[in-house]
Amino acid sequence: GGRYSIWLEDIAKLFGQQDYSTQRPLHYGGSIADENILKNKEYLNFIKYLSFSDIWMNNFNHKHIRVILSYFWKLRSFPAYAQQLEMESLGKPASASSKYKNTGQVIFGGYGPKAEHSYLQLLHQGTQEICADIIACDKDKNDLEYIKAITQTRLLSKGAEDLEEKEKINGNVPVNLFIVKEGGLERIGQKNIVESLGYFIATWEHRTFITATMLGINPFDQFGVNAGKKYTLARQFIKDSS
Repeated sequence: GGRYSIWLEDIAKLFGQQDYSTQRPLHYGGSIADENILKNKEYLNFIKYLSFSDIWMNNFNHKHIRVILSYFWKLRSFPAYAQQLEMESLGKPASASSKYKNTGQVIFGGYGPKAEHSYLQLLHQGTQEICADIIACDKDKNDLEYIKAITQTRLLSKGAEDLEEKEKINGNVPVNLFIVKEGGLERIGQKNIVESLGYFIATWEHRTFITATMLGINPFDQFGVNAGKKYTLARQFIKDSS
């Protein structure tokens, strides 16, 4: 899922940079998450909880689809990154030795406010079995994006009362709510926001890797992708030769 094309834990050393946090804040944030998963038991348990929750939903709770909605403009493209990371890493045949026969979930999503007329209707009243990840930022709790994130989390998970029969929504949708604490990062400005992004991306990658480990599959091969390339090249070669 691009893990090693984005960064390495000691990439700054490769570039001879002395002040890692100042020169490469994205990588620095990722390295903090890397250190946490090695040394911080609370962080590791959090990742294990997320990973096993994904496996449980997919194998025992019939939740084969997960939507990722970002209600934070600066992370509006993150769901597309997470889709590529998870579906390429976890979209593999089940391990013969594993009791889990469903591997990666179908992932889709995008910027939350734009989803209102794209797929929120299906999420609230449709018949598909889904679960959700919602991302928000706590910088301003009066901000409309934040209010929408909290509202949608509650509506998906708890439903709503006092609605007419035709207006009733599903509720009981399993939701993870991630709060990005940008408000606490103002002391040195934009750099720490980027640092936080690095930490967040690396955390999602750890979630994906631990899930793969539990499933007994290799998250780094991509033979399905290679097949399309291989046979496209073969077809082009035959065409050029004829």
